[in-house]
Amino acid sequence: MKKVELDIDTTNVEEIRQEMYDKIMSHKSFVKLLEEKGATPEIIKNNVGLLNDYLESYLSVEKCRKAGHCVSDEKHHALTIQIDAPFVTVERHLCPVYLESQSLAMRFIVRDFPENYLDLRVEDLPARRGFAAFIRELMKVLKGDIYFIYAYGTAGIGKLKTTIPFVTKMLENDKNKTAGVVNFPAFVRASIADYYDKKDIVDSYLQHYIDLDVLVLDNFGNEEVNKIVIESIIFPLLAARVRQKKPTIILAGLSTNDLRSLYVGRSVRGHQIVDLIKANIKEEIYLQGTKL
Repeated sequence: MKKVELDIDTTNVEEIRQEMYDKIMSHKSFVKLLEEKGATPEIIKNNVGLLNDYLESYLSVEKCRKAGHCVSDEKHHALTIQIDAPFVTVERHLCPVYLESQSLAMRFIVRDFPENYLDLRVEDLPARRGFAAFIRELMKVLKGDIYFIYAYGTAGIGKLKTTIPFVTKMLENDKNKTAGVVNFPAFVRASIADYYDKKDIVDSYLQHYIDLDVLVLDNFGNEEVNKIVIESIIFPLLAARVRQKKPTIILAGLSTNDLRSLYVGRSVRGHQIVDLIKANIKEEIYLQGTKL
């Protein structure tokens, strides 16, 4: 019979334990955290395996905090630790940064935008000359200095993608705030189909949008326009939000002059809507840039 030779792992377990111990002790803030939780030098020495796992989790969560969103594909990468000398136990949980983002997402009562936009941050927005005035106005809304913006430009240049981080920041600054980002043509299209049969439902949605602390109307001006839309949807929505001075950001494809032309002959309220917008903005902002 042929002799079979087995490869035997001769790795020095004590060396591995010492490497993990040195790694743990090199992170002073982590060691301080362990001490606050009741870890003694002996406990650390005797539980280097578990504590090394906890350190990896601790560092991964810190990466997520630095990025402003969970960067791990495995959302259950956070560990909590319980130290009852001489015993140490760890338990796996969802990343706290991911949980915070989900809580934030839930305060977008209406969210007509890609989920990955929630990961965008104001400080990470690229400098774009054609968007400078828009950024300044968004910053003023964030600070509470103004409450109404009308910005227009061609589709695909990043109007909404630039807006969302500022809305997210407003929600982060005030945990009681709610927001809505509405694809306005889609809302109008759904509302005017059999309008009189479901007027109460449409009115309830309008009130819902009026009540939101922050509202973004995307693709404004691209909706089907008729007397019902102007008098029963657009005017009451904007008039109520202006009256209550609630942050409202209109992202359009048309200038206000083009908007007025669109409304001509359909309803006198059309002129009033444009006048209402003009009276509550410093200036309408024309956005220029290449498509994103």
